[in-house]
Amino acid sequence: MRRLNWTALSRRDLHGINGWLTDNADPEIAVDIVIRIRDRATLLIDHPFAGAVEHDVIRRLRVPRTSYLILYRVPDDRQVEILRIRHVREDRFTSDPS
Repeated sequence: MRRLNWTALSRRDLHGINGWLTDNADPEIAVDIVIRIRDRATLLIDHPFAGAVEHDVIRRLRVPRTSYLILYRVPDDRQVEILRIRHVREDRFTSDPS
């Protein structure tokens, strides 16, 4: 069975999204969005090529009913590596989200 590997950057992105939404929107919205992102990432266990190719081997998968994208790669048949979680308006490949 394939497994998800969340990189340190993707975990930081998820934490930052939660914090920003909690502070600037509503804590319930923050929880809902984080759950949607995690659920959508789980889809990749069974459907690793569901996302469109974004850049070389990096793929992108839109999180429905949000403005977020999951950037990931499939390095082998045993794992999916979640690289970043980005808002559609953010630069998708910067190291330091701002």
